[in-house]
Amino acid sequence: MNFSREPKEQALVVVEEAPRLTPCNNAEVIRQWWQSKGSEKTQKAYQKDAQRFLACIGEKPLNYVGLDDLYTYQRALAGQGLQPASIARRLSAIKSLLTFGCTVFPRFFLVNVGAAFKIKRGKDALAERILPEEDIHELLALQRRVDDDPFRDRNTVLLRLHYKAALRREEPCRLSWSDVQDRAKGQ
Repeated sequence: MNFSREPKEQALVVVEEAPRLTPCNNAEVIRQWWQSKGSEKTQKAYQKDAQRFLACIGEKPLNYVGLDDLYTYQRALAGQGLQPASIARRLSAIKSLLTFGCTVFPRFFLVNVGAAFKIKRGKDALAERILPEEDIHELLALQRRVDDDPFRDRNTVLLRLHYKAALRREEPCRLSWSDVQDRAKGQ
């Protein structure tokens, strides 16, 4: 061991220029990403999310996206007056896109910038959107009182189904006879 107090020489390496990533094909990355998603509705929403994000950051290649771009997009969404839950959903979609890019195109995406980006979650307002049971009973009673409506029985059944099965707004419209099971005693 050398215990001398003489300064050691340190090698200084100068890099002329950092290697540049080859720009990825945004359209191809986005196409494969949204096609990996389940429903057609989700695919359309993700396509719009990606288009909005690219428009906000100036159409730069996705593998050049940095944290500053994600924060810029977050501020732009907030500036549009969107609810915190809507902002969080759109940001989550972009994080998903960046994670997908890193997973499927690793030679283009060296780092998953989305993993370092933390989304501010708003308060959970689900309880505010659920009608109390008394209000449902009042709706059903009002519906039964309508005498001149030829769709009274159908509407009553739909309201009851909607509430009892905790369906989302659009779900009853997509039901078909194949979704119904015949049971004894009209259950």
